[in-house]
Amino acid sequence: MIYSLAYESQASVPFTEPDLLDLLDQSRTNNAGRGVTGILLYRQGTFLQVLEGPREKVEELYATISADTRHHAVDTVLVEDRQERRFPDWTMGFADVDGHLGDVDGFNDVLSSVQGPDGEDSPQFRQLLALFGNEDD
Repeated sequence: MIYSLAYESQASVPFTEPDLLDLLDQSRTNNAGRGVTGILLYRQGTFLQVLEGPREKVEELYATISADTRHHAVDTVLVEDRQERRFPDWTMGFADVDGHLGDVDGFNDVLSSVQGPDGEDSPQFRQLLALFGNEDD
């Protein structure tokens, strides 16, 4: 069973392109060693991230992320056990949906018109996940 946790948060200060690239690099390195995969989305100061992997590792990572001062208003929007990972091929997928980092490996601009999650079981949020991952529901 794979544990999946999604959250949204607000950047404490706007992230620049170099800030986002540093965060992406750090996330990929840290998550690979934990067996955690997922996707990180950023748009106009809002982060949406999905973490998936062993429950203990995901919860440990989420506690670290929640305490990070680079963002605030961290809010869990979805927690579930799954048969398969939605994002099995990425240590951390990435989309700067402001559209400035199109040449970064893992970048996807499909969400250029998405405003963000509506809540725990919102159809828009599930559609968002389906766009980026392997949906088995």
